[in-house]
Amino acid sequence: MSSSSEERKQRDRDEGDEKDNGAGEDVEMADSDANEGKQHPLLVLANDLFVYSLPADQVSAEERAEITARVNAQAEAASMSPFLRRLSEKYGWKVDAAKLAAMDAANAQALAAAEAKITEAHEVAGDTEVREALLARANLHAQWGDAAKSFDEYNIVFDKTVGIASKVDVLLARMRVALAFDDLKKLKHDIDRAKVLIEQGGDWERKNQLSVYEALYLMHTRQFSAASKLLMDAVSTFTTTELFSYSTFVLHAVALALISVERATLRDGLLKSPEILSVLDDVPNLRALITSLYKCQYREFFVALSAITPRLQRSPYLSPHVKYYLRELRVVAYSQFLRSYKAASLQAMADSFGVSVAFMDQELFRFIAAGRIHAKIDKVAQVVDTNRPDKRNEDYAQLVKNGDLLLNRMHKLSKVIAL
Repeated sequence: MSSSSEERKQRDRDEGDEKDNGAGEDVEMADSDANEGKQHPLLVLANDLFVYSLPADQVSAEERAEITARVNAQAEAASMSPFLRRLSEKYGWKVDAAKLAAMDAANAQALAAAEAKITEAHEVAGDTEVREALLARANLHAQWGDAAKSFDEYNIVFDKTVGIASKVDVLLARMRVALAFDDLKKLKHDIDRAKVLIEQGGDWERKNQLSVYEALYLMHTRQFSAASKLLMDAVSTFTTTELFSYSTFVLHAVALALISVERATLRDGLLKSPEILSVLDDVPNLRALITSLYKCQYREFFVALSAITPRLQRSPYLSPHVKYYLRELRVVAYSQFLRSYKAASLQAMADSFGVSVAFMDQELFRFIAAGRIHAKIDKVAQVVDTNRPDKRNEDYAQLVKNGDLLLNRMHKLSKVIAL
């Protein structure tokens, strides 16, 4: 992944980034090299705080204490006084006033030095140097965890940036801050801005990066099918290690694919993908989950699903939707089982999934009533009769419906014309 980044930098230097009308003169984001291959510090803190905020049955008191100590230590090391004040207000954490004052003094000094460089660049240097100095100031506010100020500062840098590639880099920096502070409105706004720039001539690497950022927004808003497609497309081109590790990326890609793609795609896109197979065992129970579903080993599937659920509950992107996700995944498994039969006994189905008949009856009742599973339950015979919709009849019914709608519109239009 680092080699890909080096190739991009070399290409920008050699070719002058002609498509960007001078983007070769713009610098990379100042903190990109320092964090190459590492998760962005703000996102590390955000993940820790997300786990800290989970219910007591999911996080022990000891782990909460460890998170508190770790977050405080990282924030103090980075002189994040605005961030620590935010934690004090949100969680009631006690913050040493003397330490905050010392951090404020150090930050004021660093900010004064940055302002001096901006003034000097305006007086004796060119636009590129001015942009570099403004970018350094914006990065300082992001480093300190001052979300509002960093958004404003990155906008100033964006306005001073000429090339498309570097404009996208600025927007990606804003997106990282938005993700860290869970500001979905700003995240969506910047994604849309970046997509417009990419369409004007952005390079493939930034396009691939943007697709992962967009997938995170789609996960936040429960648009799992669209997010799955973006993540699957990024499996072999993943470079956004500032967001999470590749194994965490694979966890989310596989989890969404299980409820979004056909069984054949699970085999070709996941079980036969060398990139995914290389890290599949890094996430406990993930291989068992996907393999058991593909091989129709439903008892093992339920065991793996139960085992991996705590990991899903700790994902900032999936945790709010875990109940919905688990329900959708069970629908996939039940539908896959019933697809092979015209009728199946409740007992046989319960045995296959390793649950009681009463549980299976209640589960199927809920999903059938909601129209998620096309079947009916014969309570007397204790049999599930499948009732899969016929494609030809479905198309015919839709044609008749559309025809009636067209006739009604023509009738209304004829009245208007007659008047």
